[in-house]
Amino acid sequence: MSNQPRRVDYKNDGLFWYCLPTNSGVLSTCYRMYLWLGDPACINDPAFLNFYDRTVADYVQRWGLGFEQVMKRPRLLNICGIVDPNDKFQPNQGIPGYDEQ
Repeated sequence: MSNQPRRVDYKNDGLFWYCLPTNSGVLSTCYRMYLWLGDPACINDPAFLNFYDRTVADYVQRWGLGFEQVMKRPRLLNICGIVDPNDKFQPNQGIPGYDEQ
């Protein structure tokens, strides 16, 4: 590795793509850790409870992922600048989910 971002993901500080685990992925991992360790802190800690609440409420609302919105929401919710309808790859800086398979 060259310790540099991939050219396809980064053009400059204003035009880049980041790939992060989704909130639901982190939530699922916390639950699996609870099942594995049996430690109630994995699901009852106030910091985790706040994260869970934000994940199932705020995150879903912000990204239009609710049952009534997910199939009708705009495709691009986190775009910088003006949308070019002819450009399949807009200058986004994030996505609500991540899957490159």
